[in-house]
Amino acid sequence: MKLILPTLLSVILIQASVAQQAGQFDLSFGTDGMIMTSVDSPSQGQNLEKLLWTEDDKILAIGWHHNSFDDPDYADLSIVRYYESGQRDSAFGNNGIARHNLGHENDMGDFIRSGIIQNDGKIVCVGGTQDVEGLAQIVIVRLLSDGSIDSSFAVNGIATFNPYNNGDEATSVQLQTDGKILVGYNSSAINCGIIRLHSNGSLDLSYGADGFAFVDHAVQDIVIQNDGKLIATGEYNPVSPYLWSMGVTRFDENGNLDLGFGTDGFTYFDHTNLNDPDLWTTWVRSIALQDDGKIIIGGACENQSSSYHEIFALGRLLPDGELDPSFGTDGRALVDLPTDFERMTKVIIQPDGKLLLSGYTAESKMIIARTHHNAVLDSSFNGVGYLMFDFGNGLSYANTAMLQPDLKLLVGGPANNAQGNYNF
Repeated sequence: MKLILPTLLSVILIQASVAQQAGQFDLSFGTDGMIMTSVDSPSQGQNLEKLLWTEDDKILAIGWHHNSFDDPDYADLSIVRYYESGQRDSAFGNNGIARHNLGHENDMGDFIRSGIIQNDGKIVCVGGTQDVEGLAQIVIVRLLSDGSIDSSFAVNGIATFNPYNNGDEATSVQLQTDGKILVGYNSSAINCGIIRLHSNGSLDLSYGADGFAFVDHAVQDIVIQNDGKLIATGEYNPVSPYLWSMGVTRFDENGNLDLGFGTDGFTYFDHTNLNDPDLWTTWVRSIALQDDGKIIIGGACENQSSSYHEIFALGRLLPDGELDPSFGTDGRALVDLPTDFERMTKVIIQPDGKLLLSGYTAESKMIIARTHHNAVLDSSFNGVGYLMFDFGNGLSYANTAMLQPDLKLLVGGPANNAQGNYNF
């Protein structure tokens, strides 16, 4: 059976108005507020990982697609550009779709996890690719605004790094005000961390230890503060391979641990004894900064006695890394939604301080929740504080979300089409 994973976007209006309530689909977008796009066919799968908004009010959907129906390990970078209405922009790539093989051979896997747009409109994408021996390595590629590879970046537009020669992959990317590129990565070796590149794609040896800054936890998301310091978050294992916490590390602008944050630049916390003594962290995926410098971490917790029960989990830190006692219970909060399994993928702070949380359920439905600043569900959002939906054929996953300048919410990820095949 063919599996075709087109691009899937959903737009939800989150700003209440006379015509539409917050949490309702924006019917002016695509078809009834939704889009599905086949990035490549035939293909064994496609996955939308990141949504970006351009300065000229267009939407970039970034991810990867399998370039072979026969082997799920073969994959390429794929990007789709849309107008604000949801119509594909034919001036980008080939009829709105750019596809690129980044590996040494066509049978290598290029799994793109995130991206960011530079001030000049160029697009930096990060993820993992394979070297000639088939080992996973970090890949950073830069595209021109038309979707073609920018050959002036690194080597023919592509930079690769394999710090441990042991399965490395980039997960997140941010830009400094001076144009330097900060990339968060995970490794199957003991250390994960941050890489800094010059704007031309070369390694910035002045950062950390010869261009690398290391952490003791996974790096799933990174963010840059107004003062140039970088915060990284991901799963941390303080006790055993099965008991995880939310780990957070802050670096100064030179890649050194910020000793004024937590304990020697690092802190961690879990959600045990919050409503359930058996809760433990299983998933950390998102970080967001409030205007007052407080730090929101988003993920999920699982009940150890029931391996198929997960719940949205949040933590809020003060600027010095201490848990904020005014948030939830001692700085931690759970957002219990009406299914047995909810896994958070993104937390967004609205201008009014409310939190938008995106993710998916065990029934493979996308789920969006909105809470007040204290993590209590906001019933003015869709009447109950959340919206759960699929694309009519089941198997829909909200991998990412983005708040537009007009305060509409874009949600994206893979979903099944009418033929039972995955779409982007």
